[in-house]
Amino acid sequence: MKIELAVSCHQFQHRFCWMLSSLLQQEGDLPEFVVNAAYIEGTGDPCTQEVLYFFENEDMEVKHTPYPDKAEFQYRGLVRNRQLAESDADWIWFADCDMCVHPEFLAKLKALLEGDSREETRMLYTGRYSTEKPPDSTNALINELEYPCYVFDAYDRACALPKKEMKNIGAGFCQIISVPVMREQHGGVYVPPEENLDYSWDRFSKCKSDAQFRSKVGKVKADLPWFIHLQHERDNEHGEHIELQR
Repeated sequence: MKIELAVSCHQFQHRFCWMLSSLLQQEGDLPEFVVNAAYIEGTGDPCTQEVLYFFENEDMEVKHTPYPDKAEFQYRGLVRNRQLAESDADWIWFADCDMCVHPEFLAKLKALLEGDSREETRMLYTGRYSTEKPPDSTNALINELEYPCYVFDAYDRACALPKKEMKNIGAGFCQIISVPVMREQHGGVYVPPEENLDYSWDRFSKCKSDAQFRSKVGKVKADLPWFIHLQHERDNEHGEHIELQR
């Protein structure tokens, strides 16, 4: 069984290092696993390419999905369409790149997908805790390090931050679905390009395509460990698209 994590990373390279570190710290009977990261070439400090090269050197399997500019990249549904089209995995996990992953997540996901959920046609999701706003304590912890870097005990350190349980599914931090199901039942697309509701960056970014996806495929909550979301400033709080390094 192969599972592919599909993320987009733009100005979230610091938090992405925490996520990737937590994925290298997985324990137990693990599936074949690859990280597919989409990004605009040369953006960020460090840029996403540098982060991916660093973790490739730490023996993580990585796929690069580069874009020359924001023209298509700003619409996450279109990015996820491309990632799905190019996937050779059995299951694809669409996620945000600012999550820390519990050390037993992949082992438990593998067991779940090999068990009764192997024929599941709906999207699987789990819960998350989000660190508190304003993200002063989160930023203080993240800003202690120089990036790219390997973050020791990433999940436990994130979990120790003040946080709260989130009731909603969120923009799309955990959406796991069978790749064959997507191709055979949903035309092989996350959302039809002509129906994609994502906002452009002209004002601020908003990923409406995730709700479209959930409505299309259906959803079921899985018995999987929860994530820690590393809270941050966001576009809608500023009323415009922000290019802060996060």
